[in-house]
Amino acid sequence: MELQVWLTFVAAAIPLLIIPGPTVLLVLSYAVHKGRNVTVALIAGVAVGHIAAMSASIAGVGTLMLSSPRALTLLKAAAVIYLVHLGIKFLRTPLEPSFTESANAAAISAAAVPAGRLSTDATAFSVRRVFLDITLVTALNPKSISFFFAIVPIFVEPAGRMTLQFTVLVATFATLAAVNTFCYTVLVRRLSRWTTMQSLLPKLKRAGGSCLLLIAVVTAMQGFL
Repeated sequence: MELQVWLTFVAAAIPLLIIPGPTVLLVLSYAVHKGRNVTVALIAGVAVGHIAAMSASIAGVGTLMLSSPRALTLLKAAAVIYLVHLGIKFLRTPLEPSFTESANAAAISAAAVPAGRLSTDATAFSVRRVFLDITLVTALNPKSISFFFAIVPIFVEPAGRMTLQFTVLVATFATLAAVNTFCYTVLVRRLSRWTTMQSLLPKLKRAGGSCLLLIAVVTAMQGFL
């Protein structure tokens, strides 16, 4: 896999990860109410969940890509359409009220509860349960599954070693997801006021949408023009 292709995949993956969704909301909730002791469980759960979802999606994509060149062309066209749809959605759709309210409460709790208290409270619950919860929510997230199925054909060369390329994509996405989760667990505990996050998330959302639209345009020009 060429470096340019890999960097483009990274650019497409980052917006999906940082934009608030079910996984991010659960990470915020656990990070605040369960403390630092669950950080490793959250990171591992998100990574494993994405690996499971991406592996299942790639299995279907790989079968289609090997079936015929026409199938690959159709998949790439569908990927461009999906990226445009996702980019416009990120630009036009406001944050869901449920996320805003929950994240608001989480940020307030983070400001009110001392760091030491968070770690002490964490001893009263099962880290394994946190890991299982975040793994299932991440693996069954329709947005992630659709994203994997739609964009993988853009970054895989059928003439190359497909297994190696798939492995690189899965490992890259899982690593990015783990880093993103760690950043959110740190961020939510350090924010002293919800207004900081409230102003930051919409900006990230718009930047992510613009990035996806740009990738869609570049992909269309390279693949179909």
